[in-house]
Amino acid sequence: MNKSAKTAFGRAYLWSLLGKLLLRSIGLISTLILVRLLDPSDFGLYALGTAVMGMFFVFSEVGVKRYIIINQCTDAETLNAAWTISILLHGSMIAVIFILSPFLADYFGHPKLKDLLALLCLAQVFLLLQNIGIIKYEIELDYKPLEVLALKAKIFSTAVCLTSAFIFKSFEALVYGYLANYFALFVLSYHCSNHKVKLNFSYPQGLFTFSFHLMFRNIAGYLRAKIDVFIIGKLFTSAEVGKYTVSQEFAILPQTEIVSPTAKPLFGLLSNNESLKDKYEQTYKFMSVLYFFIVPSVVGVNVTADLIASVLLGDKWNDAGEIIKYLSVLMLPFTLQPLMNNLYDFNKKGFVSGFVDIVCIVVLSVGAIFIHFDTLNDFSYFRFFIAFFSFTCILLFAKYFINIELKRVVDTLAIPTVSALVMGSVVAQIEFILNDLLMLIIKITSGAFIYSLAFFFLSIMLRKKSPSAEWILSTASFVITRYFKKRLQIKPLFKD
Repeated sequence: MNKSAKTAFGRAYLWSLLGKLLLRSIGLISTLILVRLLDPSDFGLYALGTAVMGMFFVFSEVGVKRYIIINQCTDAETLNAAWTISILLHGSMIAVIFILSPFLADYFGHPKLKDLLALLCLAQVFLLLQNIGIIKYEIELDYKPLEVLALKAKIFSTAVCLTSAFIFKSFEALVYGYLANYFALFVLSYHCSNHKVKLNFSYPQGLFTFSFHLMFRNIAGYLRAKIDVFIIGKLFTSAEVGKYTVSQEFAILPQTEIVSPTAKPLFGLLSNNESLKDKYEQTYKFMSVLYFFIVPSVVGVNVTADLIASVLLGDKWNDAGEIIKYLSVLMLPFTLQPLMNNLYDFNKKGFVSGFVDIVCIVVLSVGAIFIHFDTLNDFSYFRFFIAFFSFTCILLFAKYFINIELKRVVDTLAIPTVSALVMGSVVAQIEFILNDLLMLIIKITSGAFIYSLAFFFLSIMLRKKSPSAEWILSTASFVITRYFKKRLQIKPLFKD
């Protein structure tokens, strides 16, 4: 990676990270308020509605934006062609959902789902009409305008959602917030980009071949991500659906905060690398950084799950701790899959990654049919094992189809795993007669210290045998040296 590419990616990642942190901070604060105003059944009905919407819209998401980024297309004709395709496919799905909403409400046994879906369809109209010209910022790795746009929309929608929650104290508050967010994004997209959108039915050669491969993967990926909601929606009440979805949100919070901000800038950066070998090497390096955070997060959430439920969610959610504990392992496959998807796309095998999701969907569906789940905890325990199964399948498929080096993947996981297990065993023994908030703070801070100490001790010991340890140490040395360069005259602790 040359210096300008590093600078561009670093700037893009920082803006993406900052924007994501601000958005999630607002979202987290609003969620902490909402869980005390609304019942789990409200969250469950809303989650079921958005899952149903996504199930239909994934059929219209053929990946035209990803095609534009990979091929660096910024001309008006291609952008308008992509916008036209989205209008046709997405608009068709809006009509289908609106027509089928009464039947979907009957199927899931929730009469209120009909009106909820109608309002969500209105929100999707605003999403449909957004100015596609803002994608140019992604191509140029200029994420500042995009994050500012998203932040403004989030602030507006949060204000609408919380005001509605205080007034109505029902699931309508979540729907009005959803509607307000997409309306704001629609208006602001035209303020952010001067691109003139218009219908264009002249499509670039190769667009549909690429797009329909991605559509298959998107369908499989979405069903794999949301099949839990559909299964729980059939087996349990809407309150249980709400409890599961909110628990999952908090269980994988570190992954959504650390990994998600890297996804778009990383894909844009790798698209600029001409050598496939360089794309692989950069992927291994980023993987080592991501799992440096994710592995201890899995262990940390696991040993503090009950405190997280008690402190963050309140009395209505006291039994959510066990669910949070089991679902924390979802961070492992959720982190790996986007990285492998990038490599599949660069190898022109984007459709293959969808088969991994199909395998997991089949296993989950078979389990739901043949295994009797008495409680939501039983299903969460089953999902715990499926997460490890999914992680293994992702690796084996990637090894077979795009020839990733399993040795490098194991290398990125080994030191973080050992360090995290040491951390978890110590933190689990920390018990004081204090209130839950103080105990959570003590466990988090002590865990971070123990993990960092163990990780860097092992990395120094194994740096000559571990490429990921070598890279992390040299990068840390570079960052520290650069930071103190003006104050202290020191040399890098470790050389590249």
